[in-house]
Amino acid sequence: MIKDLTDALIQFRVKHPEAKIFGKIGSGLVIDYDNYFHLFQFKRELYHNFKYHFPEVKKDDGKHYGYAQIMSLEILKRAINDWKVDKLIFALPDGKFYTCFAMLFLNFYKKNNTEVPHIPGEIAMPLDFFEALKTKPTQKGQGKIFSKQQAAGAVKGLLGDLFELEETNSKSNEE
Repeated sequence: MIKDLTDALIQFRVKHPEAKIFGKIGSGLVIDYDNYFHLFQFKRELYHNFKYHFPEVKKDDGKHYGYAQIMSLEILKRAINDWKVDKLIFALPDGKFYTCFAMLFLNFYKKNNTEVPHIPGEIAMPLDFFEALKTKPTQKGQGKIFSKQQAAGAVKGLLGDLFELEETNSKSNEE
């Protein structure tokens, strides 16, 4: 069970130790992973009311979409324009990670005007446009279970990245 952004990032780093943190945008982190810059965010739940709030937005076969993911339009634009983020990664409490291209999310919003009615500034896109991030098992046959050494290595890598990021930020503030 993932409880917050730090926990999500630790679990992600156990499975993908090559991921490196570059910066922070709102409640998310910019990471370099798999030859792309990603905006990594933790989401407590999926958006269940997409088909009720946007009944006119349907699949090609005329059926309604199911669950969706929401995020801040401002953060998405900053991620794309300021950080040149290519992809988004959303971590959910159940330990699953979903990814999609950032421009796909933005263009879906522009095409369908999917601003969430009760949360101004938040936009939605159905999970149909995301793919589950394929995770490598940490040890043969173990799936999501990992050892204390693997978790410690992920935490050490995470703390190292955060320390480097803090040093870079403090040097740029001094100049």
